[in-house]
Amino acid sequence: MHGSFNIWTVHKDRYKMKDFIRFKPSQRQIYLFERGIVFCKIRMEPSDQGLTPHYSFKKSMKLVTLSIRQLGRGSSRKFEIAHRNGPEKYILQAASKEIRDCWFSEISKL
Repeated sequence: MHGSFNIWTVHKDRYKMKDFIRFKPSQRQIYLFERGIVFCKIRMEPSDQGLTPHYSFKKSMKLVTLSIRQLGRGSSRKFEIAHRNGPEKYILQAASKEIRDCWFSEISKL
């Protein structure tokens, strides 16, 4: 699977919902594979055919080390992923609740 998400990075020791609301999210293209998830940044750059997308690798996470959870009320399009022992959590916001539910279900299965 792949899709575009807004992403907030939150340090686990300072996690509060209000902490990441004031920070601008990063726009990332996410790719889900059988064994991992990959975060990429998209840049539109000029070429002979006009503007074309260029992808920059930003982060990858193995699914065996990943924890996932849905967020509380008011977060119908968001879910959280983190390395089980890592210092950071990532809040992902999908374009719709249906997209969030599909991604959450697929990641949970894997």
